[in-house]
Amino acid sequence: MADGRRLRVLAPSGVLPMQPSVETWEICALMEACPTVRVTKDADGTWVLNPNGEREVPIIRAGIHAHVGVTSSDDTVIETVEADREEFPYGFGCGTDLTVEIARNTVRRSDAVNDPDDPRMYVRWPLLYHGEMAVELWKPGLPSQPFQGLLNLYGTAVRFTPDDVPQPV
Repeated sequence: MADGRRLRVLAPSGVLPMQPSVETWEICALMEACPTVRVTKDADGTWVLNPNGEREVPIIRAGIHAHVGVTSSDDTVIETVEADREEFPYGFGCGTDLTVEIARNTVRRSDAVNDPDDPRMYVRWPLLYHGEMAVELWKPGLPSQPFQGLLNLYGTAVRFTPDDVPQPV
């Protein structure tokens, strides 16, 4: 949880919280920039999307920051928001102010994030010379476990290589 000055790391019961990663502020900016949805717990205690739910949360349910190269992806399943090369023409490393700004910029430009009628539950964007970010959205039809659907896309709807991050021209 971020308040602009500090970050509090929460962990499941019985697990010691780790220190925040260098991607922490990127993820915080991403969550703060996106629209919200409502969720509630079902009979099994699992959080589910519910327009009358008890909690308001960012539309992003899960996400990964991956140091892989993507060779292709199925835009009918996962929206690809291409890099804004005018605004961000150069590469960058993890934990930089550029990753924070790119997260905000990408959320503003994503159809799947901003259009409730867009059926895609996943969004990805390249991080130039670096890898990519991909997120799972709170939308109808998600698997019950966070990350499950997103991780299942890698190797199917998203073809990737862990050996090479393609360098844009």
